[in-house]
Amino acid sequence: MKNLKYIISLGFCLLFASVWAQQDPLYTQYLKNPITINPAITAYMKIPNISLTARTQWSGMEGAPNTAAFSYQSPLSGYNVGIGGNLIHDRIGPVIQTGIYLNYAYHLTLDNEKERELSMGLMGGFNYYSFDLLPLRINETDNLINPSDGINRRFLPNFGVGLFYHSPQFFFGASIPKLLRNSLSEGDNSLTVEDKEERHLFAMTGAIIDLNNDFKFRPSAIGRMVNGAPVSADINATLVYNEEIWIGALYRIGVSWGGMLGWQLNDRTYLAYSYDFNHRLLRGMGFNTHEIMISFNLQVETQRVTSPRYF
Repeated sequence: MKNLKYIISLGFCLLFASVWAQQDPLYTQYLKNPITINPAITAYMKIPNISLTARTQWSGMEGAPNTAAFSYQSPLSGYNVGIGGNLIHDRIGPVIQTGIYLNYAYHLTLDNEKERELSMGLMGGFNYYSFDLLPLRINETDNLINPSDGINRRFLPNFGVGLFYHSPQFFFGASIPKLLRNSLSEGDNSLTVEDKEERHLFAMTGAIIDLNNDFKFRPSAIGRMVNGAPVSADINATLVYNEEIWIGALYRIGVSWGGMLGWQLNDRTYLAYSYDFNHRLLRGMGFNTHEIMISFNLQVETQRVTSPRYF
């Protein structure tokens, strides 16, 4: 029985290691709150906005990834500048990180008539990182984990950069949210799954296609590249009805697929829910992923949304 417990524990550690190799949080509805990964997108719509995202991955599994993100963004009146901030709390098994980042974006108009714009962004802040292996002991007599090695806490300042090009029908963005490879452990601690914060490269693109007066089609994709993990990519297809109802499907290549339903409640408020069918390692075990987000525009009465926020 004890050997079985060790085997199960080892399996969970390997599973968390595969997730932690890609250290930044994963989102399904990344296009509705993109400033967490690309600072150049901050306030590109020229409207003050707050967004809240909550994600429970592999629901029902103890220690499975959980993420909550709060974002604020606003244009600076009279300048082609957007400012914003992100508060992100992410937990994967014994690993907990809380990040606070400030965003700055400069929006350069390339073609005023065709509404083409190129944006450059910078983000800076810190992560508070905690890695606690002590709860993973099989029982109190186990000596696999030395208490002095089992808990690791780090304050990790960092900064990132991004680019974003968009027109009313097309967009493309690329970013590296964290450029510094901070050490995640003090000294020689072999229990830490990854010894450094790895740079994540994100690239996203998409388009809006008018089908008729009522329906629009939005194909999009995002790719992620990080040292120590395979390249990850999502392909999305979303149908927009009457600029109010959003129905979408996602395929995370070789890993999972899911669906999304969004509702533009009014000019200010957007609400969405997504459901991902589980990771290939968990298929058939009933552990799936839920994500809900709400976005609220803070524009004053004199401001007006000139076009819906398709991306």
